Amino acid sequence: MSFCPTEGPLRVTVRNGVVESAQVIGSGAQVTGAQLGWVPTIPDVFAALAYAVDLPAATFSARYDPTWGFPVEASIDHWAQAVDDEIGYRLSAFAPLP
Repeated sequence: MSFCPTEGPLRVTVRNGVVESAQVIGSGAQVTGAQLGWVPTIPDVFAALAYAVDLPAATFSARYDPTWGFPVEASIDHWAQAVDDEIGYRLSAFAPLP
């Protein structure tokens, strides 16, 4: 059982710090309603990583974009003995909006 709000990678547009749209890449389905609120922005990902470091998480790893400095890949397991607490992030194809 998974508690993921969407299935598969998303193409996300953030404007002025707010998720404007999110689309499931594989199916093209738009993420709407309450599920859109679960889509993290880059600052949200940084906050999740900071929480994992502060906790400290059982396991934590992250790689960062050399140009922009945001996490391009991160993996967190908050508690070694818990089930379904793991989370992973992969950010790619970043482009600033004009």
